[in-house]
Amino acid sequence: MGAGLPIEAVLFDLDDTLIPEESPDREAMLAACDRARPKYGLPGEELATTVWRRAEELWKANPVYALSREIGIGPIEALWGRFDAADPVLGALRDWTPLFRRELWRSALMKHGINDGAIATELGRAFQAERRARITAFSDAEPLLASLKDRYRLGLVTNGARLIQREKLEGSGLAAYFDYAIVSGDIGIGKPDARVFHMALSALKAMPEDAVMIGNRLERDIQGARNTGMKSILIRRPGLSSGTGPSPDYEISSLDELPPLLG
Repeated sequence: MGAGLPIEAVLFDLDDTLIPEESPDREAMLAACDRARPKYGLPGEELATTVWRRAEELWKANPVYALSREIGIGPIEALWGRFDAADPVLGALRDWTPLFRRELWRSALMKHGINDGAIATELGRAFQAERRARITAFSDAEPLLASLKDRYRLGLVTNGARLIQREKLEGSGLAAYFDYAIVSGDIGIGKPDARVFHMALSALKAMPEDAVMIGNRLERDIQGARNTGMKSILIRRPGLSSGTGPSPDYEISSLDELPPLLG
């Protein structure tokens, strides 16, 4: 890129690019499930596996399941996140979520022979608290954004529910670095749809050929950049899958490797 057109705007994905998502989900789930061990002798790992499997099963009854998949909302986020009641579409998800949470914890415990509504409620609340306590940024994220802030227009393009993604962004301490942030739940369209990227580029007053997208998923971030006519950089963080999709223009394993690529 340093030898090509000058880069004016840099777009970032959020989850598992700037902030950890997969590991906090699993750590919070294990911490919550382990609360059943003292009373019932049930290992947290066993219950967590059951909860994870049962969540995927029950999530399919979500009244806006297809849209949830399109904009990137999954069952684990629904166990702790907040949804906007005023949203004409996701308002239905907000109304359904309490039922989902109750049934999930109740039925997961029943799989292990435990019929205890009080402990089900306790575990559900514990997971919410444990997950919120783990909203943080990767150690290389804030230094990188600080170094780029005065040189480029910075944008965030993330899939998910508006309130959940913005809570993560604010809680991680990264919100102030971005000139513009768009969440798929704001518009009902998710990556890799080029319209999401074009909205961000329009707000940043940049053309696709003058911008680059950095993300961790081939099928969402890299495909989306290709659909839009942007350059792309895949960050392949150790231990995390990047999915399947087109090859990026560049690949890195840490955000520390990014500045030289921008030129």
